[in-house]
Amino acid sequence: MKNLILLTGLVMILMTSAYSQTNDKTITLQKKKYYQNGQKLTSKEMKTILTGNPASAEEFQMYKKNVTIGGTLVIAGSACLLAGSVISLASSIQQTKDINNGDLSGESSTSGLGLVLVGCIVDLVSIPFLIPAYKHYKNAINNYNSSLQKTSYRPVQLKMRVASNRIGVRINF
Repeated sequence: MKNLILLTGLVMILMTSAYSQTNDKTITLQKKKYYQNGQKLTSKEMKTILTGNPASAEEFQMYKKNVTIGGTLVIAGSACLLAGSVISLASSIQQTKDINNGDLSGESSTSGLGLVLVGCIVDLVSIPFLIPAYKHYKNAINNYNSSLQKTSYRPVQLKMRVASNRIGVRINF
């Protein structure tokens, strides 16, 4: 009888881990898209998930800060490049018209080279912000996944009581 009770207790312990309901909330990267429970996550869902978890919130805020600064610099640099290119193109067209009209002085009134150089420099300055931003994003996801593994683990405790006329098993999980 004691063997039957011990066998039943061991089977119960093994079955608790086998039949326990696990909700896999880890975020995985597949084909450059993020998935959770087999469903594709949008950027808005990723933001709510990563900011809602204390382990990943700090890294995600660093990612957002770097992307904001880097994105602003890229837009400003691209605007300067575009404006400088338009000014240079307009100046070239004006010089061509002057040459066609017989004015061979070759004077250029304006040049957009300064704006083009400023735009290139501003775009280069944005690179140190954008490269670490993706690393912070990946770290936020890794921190989120590791925090799930730490908090979702519940050890099973088995306590056996043996007396002269009975045996007892207590399982805490």
